[in-house]
Amino acid sequence: MARAVDSTFFFHPKPAYTVSAILGNYVVINGREVKVGDRIDKAVVEKINIGSVSIREDGSDSPRELSLHPGL
Repeated sequence: MARAVDSTFFFHPKPAYTVSAILGNYVVINGREVKVGDRIDKAVVEKINIGSVSIREDGSDSPRELSLHPGL
């Protein structure tokens, strides 16, 4: 019987980040108010745009864009 991927030693799920508000130079991610340079879980907030936020996750060479309204 094969094991599920999430029960193996090498499986490392990416943390989920949800942007719920952008308030000028602050953003609410996962219920926490943070600004550029602050740490949220395993990432650092790099840039706050009008409708999105750029974060750099630990060990990543490129930033990850989080949209305030995903799917639009």
